[in-house]
Amino acid sequence: MKLNELNLGTRPVDTYVGLSCSLVVLMLCWSSLTNSHSWGDDFAAYIMQAKAISEGSIEHFVERNTITVRNSFLGLGPITYPWGYPLILTPIYKTFGLNLTALKIPNAFFLGLFVYSAFFLLRKRLSLLPRTLVVLAVALHPVVLMVADNIISDITFLALSTLCLAYLDYLFSRREVLSIKAVTLTALIFVACQVRTVGYLLVPVVFLAQALEMRAKGTRFSSWTDMTKVLCVILPYLLLLIFAGLVAGFLPDKTSSYLTQIGADTVTDIIKSLIAGAYYYIEVLHDMFTPPLFTLALVPLTAIGARVSFKKDILVISYIFISFLCFALWPAREGARFLLSFLIPISYWGYLGLESLMKRLPPLSTPLIFIGLVAPGLLKSFDQALQVKPINLKGPFHESSLDMFSRLKILTPQDAVVGFFKPRALRLMTDRLSFTITDCQQLADISYLVTNKEISERGQLNTEQLSRCPQFQEFALAYESPPFVIHSRRPSSPKPTQAK
Repeated sequence: MKLNELNLGTRPVDTYVGLSCSLVVLMLCWSSLTNSHSWGDDFAAYIMQAKAISEGSIEHFVERNTITVRNSFLGLGPITYPWGYPLILTPIYKTFGLNLTALKIPNAFFLGLFVYSAFFLLRKRLSLLPRTLVVLAVALHPVVLMVADNIISDITFLALSTLCLAYLDYLFSRREVLSIKAVTLTALIFVACQVRTVGYLLVPVVFLAQALEMRAKGTRFSSWTDMTKVLCVILPYLLLLIFAGLVAGFLPDKTSSYLTQIGADTVTDIIKSLIAGAYYYIEVLHDMFTPPLFTLALVPLTAIGARVSFKKDILVISYIFISFLCFALWPAREGARFLLSFLIPISYWGYLGLESLMKRLPPLSTPLIFIGLVAPGLLKSFDQALQVKPINLKGPFHESSLDMFSRLKILTPQDAVVGFFKPRALRLMTDRLSFTITDCQQLADISYLVTNKEISERGQLNTEQLSRCPQFQEFALAYESPPFVIHSRRPSSPKPTQAK
C-alpha cells in the first residue's frame, strides 16, 4: 500500500508528518513514564485480570473480586472490567511481572495511535500546519501524559474510539457506511467496547450515519423482502451481537455491576443529576486549559467553530453530545480522564473559531496565536518528560506502603480477611482477601484492619470514628509504621463472619 493511499491528506507529506508526530509523541510519552503509581486501585484490578488470564485462574479471580466489590462501598468498580485491556497487559505481565514501567508502555504506543487517528479524522478539516498544532497540543497536554502514566484503559480507549470515529467519518464522506466496509468499522467498534463499555456510545452514531446516508442517497425500502438493503442496515448491530456472544463464551462478563450505580427514581432526579454532572465536568474542562485567558476565550471560540462546521461535523458533535450526557448522568465523578475524547473536537473547533475571527489578518496569525495559547502546557509536558523522576509518589509502591504490605503478609494467614481503603491494591500486593470498611458493622466481617492516617477518604473509618465503634474493642494493635496502622482481631474475640 502506498502512503498516499492512507488518506491522511491529498499529499504524501501529510502522511509522513502524521507518522512523525506519532513517533515523537510515543517517545516523549515513553520517556515520561515513572515507576510509581497513585492509590487509585483500578490499576490493581486490571493487573489481576491479566494475571488471571496468564495463570488460567479467571474463575478464582472472579470469585474473590465478587466478595471485594459486593462488600465494599458502592462505586468501587465492576466485578470484572472489560477484558480487552487486561489481554493487552497479559503478555507484558507474563514476561516482566509486576514491573510498572513495562505495564505502562502500551499507553505510549496507543497515544501514538491516537495521534495518527486524530490526523486521519482532521484530514479534510484543517490544513497540515493547524492540524499538526491541534493534535500535538492535545496529545502532549499535561493531563493526557499524566493519565498515560497510569495503568488504566483511558489512553487505549481514546486511541481506539478516535480511530473508530475517524473511520466512520471516512466511510460517511464516501457514502459507504451501508457497504461491506461496515464490517471493518464494526470490528473496530467491538475492539473499543472490549476496552471500555462506553464504546457502545458509538453505536447510535453509526445509526445516525446510516440514516443520513440513506437520506442523501434517497434510499427507499419498497418492501422488507429487499434483503440486501435490510442486511446492510442491520449488519453492524448483528455482528456486534455475534462478537459479544463469542467473547462471552470464553471470558465472564461481570461489568453489569456498574449499571447499578445509575439510580434515578424520577425525571426530576435525572435532571438534577444531569445538571450537577454537567457543571462538574465543565469545571474540569476549565481547569484543564491554561492560561486563564485561553479558558475564557475557548467557550465562544468553540461555539463559533462548531457552528461553522456543523454539517461536516454532525457525527462528531453527536458522539460528544451523547458521551457528555452519559458522563454527566453517571453518579461517579471521574475527573479529566473521562473527557480526553473531547479534547480534539474542542481544540479543533476552538481553532476554527479563532480562524474565523482572524480572516482579515495575515494567514500565519491564527497559528501563531494558537501556539502562544497552548505553549505553557506543552512546555510543562516537555519539562516533565525530560526530568529524571524518583519514586516519590505516596501510593502503593512507595517504600512505606511496600513495608506495610510485606509486614501484613508475615502477620496474616493466607485466608485472612483484611479491611483496607484500597482493597484491590492490597489483594494484588498480598494475595489476601480485602474490602473497604465504611461502618462499624463491617468490622465483624474482617480479621485484620489496616488504616492510612495520611488519607481521609471513603473506604476507611478514621481514628475518631473507630473509637466510637463497639466492635473495634475486639481488635488490638499489631503493627504501626507511619502512615499505616495494622490492627488484628484479639484471640479471645469471636471469629469474623464469612463475607460473601
